Order: sequence, then structure tokens, then C-alpha cells
Amino acid sequence: MLRKLMKAEFQATARYFLPAYLLLIVLAVMSRVTLSVTLQSNEFLQNMFVNIPTFVIVTFYILSLIGVCVITFLVAVLRFYRNLMGDEGYLMFTLPVTTAQHIWNKLIVSLVWSVCSVLVCILTFFILMADQNLFSNLADFFAAVGELYRQGGFHAWLITLLLLLFLLSCAVHGYLQIYGAIATGSQVKNHRVLAGIGFYLLFSFAEQILTGFLISGGVFFLESFFRSLTWNGELLWTYEAAVGMVELVLAGLTAFELVLSAGYYIATHQILKYKLNLE
Repeated sequence: MLRKLMKAEFQATARYFLPAYLLLIVLAVMSRVTLSVTLQSNEFLQNMFVNIPTFVIVTFYILSLIGVCVITFLVAVLRFYRNLMGDEGYLMFTLPVTTAQHIWNKLIVSLVWSVCSVLVCILTFFILMADQNLFSNLADFFAAVGELYRQGGFHAWLITLLLLLFLLSCAVHGYLQIYGAIATGSQVKNHRVLAGIGFYLLFSFAEQILTGFLISGGVFFLESFFRSLTWNGELLWTYEAAVGMVELVLAGLTAFELVLSAGYYIATHQILKYKLNLE
């Protein structure tokens, strides 16, 4: 049933994202063309006919870039609020679907669109930089990266995996924090939107305090770690120690994000299952 939910959710949200992606790519191509004309035109033509169109098109491209980021965030928030906490919730919660499946549906679809938005933005950057040397430069870059991974071996792949997991956990944490704030704010009879924003700010403040304590503990741990590597006042720093420290930090940050995500998920699930308050 989760697959059917996700299919319907993708169909409902694609009408927002696909036109935005297409517009961004078209503006990137137009920006690249006008920039090329600007660089190749003589001074008179550049001042009279090229500068203004180039400025306008590039400005629209930048605005579209920002717009894609905003749409990605707003669609995720509004779909959760309207589909589960608004009038549509009366229909959604009559479906033979568990509360967990509703939450996972919104979360997975939002994560997929977030990744797509990042990839499309990266694609437009490549379009803007496209020239005759692009592919040769990319080949050199990937060759250098391949050599780096060959030398780094297992640790290079492990750090990459931990970094990707950390970025994914940050995205999961961000969306679940929003879902938790919306669900908690729905318990307020009046001004539910303002209550949701207030709870989001409250959660963020509490996280900052908790993060401060953890940073203090982390600094103490690092001091102890560096002292263990000190001999006669000299730091015995090795490649293995440096790589191990990076891996440990990434693993700790990922675990912290996942713990927070689990807390928001449990709170959202319990409220939607036992204390649902629809508009």
C-alpha cells in the first residue's frame, strides 16, 4: 500500500516540480548562450544590445534557482499539512493505510524531490560552465578522484559513505522536525499555523541547547584523544589517526541526527494516531 501512496504522491507533486525544473534548465541554456554572445561581441554591440538581455536572463535564472529550492521546501510542508492535517485528512485516514505509512510516504517523496532538485541545480551549473574544455576537465577530475580513492582504499569509501549518510540524516531530520512541529501545533485549537511555527522555533532552540552540551563533551573527548597522541610534548599524528577521527566525527554526527529524527518521528506518529485533530 505504501507503493500506491507514493505513486499518487509523486503524481500530485510532479506538476509543481517538472515545470520548475524545465524552466530552470531552459533559463540556464539561455544564460549560457547570452553570456557567450556577450564575451564574443564588440564593445558597441555589448553595451547596446547584449548587456541588458544577458542581465535579465541571468537574473531570471538565479531567481528560478532560488524558486526551485523554495518550491521543494513548500511542497513538502504544504502536502503534509493539507493532506494529513487539513480537510483532506478525513479521506486520507479512512484509507486502509497505517499512520506510519502516511508519514513514510510524505518523507520518502520529499527526500526524492529534494535529491532531484539538487541534481537539476548541479546540471544547470554544468550548462553554464559548458565549453570545449569541459569534458576534458571532467575527465581529469574523475581521474584524480579515482586515484584518490585508490590510494585511500577502504577508508576513502567509508568516509564517502558516512558523509552521504550524514547528509541524508540531516534531510530526514529537517523534514521530520517540520512534521513534528505541524503535528504538535495541530493540538492548539486556534491559530494552528502560528502554533506550528512556534513549536518549530521551540524545537530548534532546544536542539541548539542540546548541541551546545554535546559540543562541550566532544571538545573534552578531543582533548583527551590528542593527549593520548602526545609524547614528550610532541603530537604523534598519523594518517590512520586523522582518518579515524574524521570517521568517528561523521558517525557521531549521523547518530545524533538519527536520534533527533527518531524522536520527531515517534512524536508525529503518536499524535497522528492517537490525538489527531483535523481542521
